Amino acid sequence: MIYRPEKPQKSQTRKFIAGASCPVCSQVDKIYIEDGTQTLSCISCGHHETREKEEPEIIVRSSRQKD
Repeated sequence: MIYRPEKPQKSQTRKFIAGASCPVCSQVDKIYIEDGTQTLSCISCGHHETREKEEPEIIVRSSRQKD
C-alpha cells in the first residue's frame, strides 16, 4: 500500500489595507480583503462586509481646442 498524503487546499491570500479603520470597532490596520473576492473583514472584531464591484469611471476629454 502506498501512502499519499492529501494535498492541502490553497488558502486565500489576505491583503491588508493600510490606514483603513473598521466601521464597527474603529481599529486601524485590521481590515483585509481576501484575494479574488469583494469581502472586507476585520481581524479584531470579526466584522465582514461584502462590497459590490465598482465599475471604473470613464472620463472623456476632448483633444480639440475651444475657439
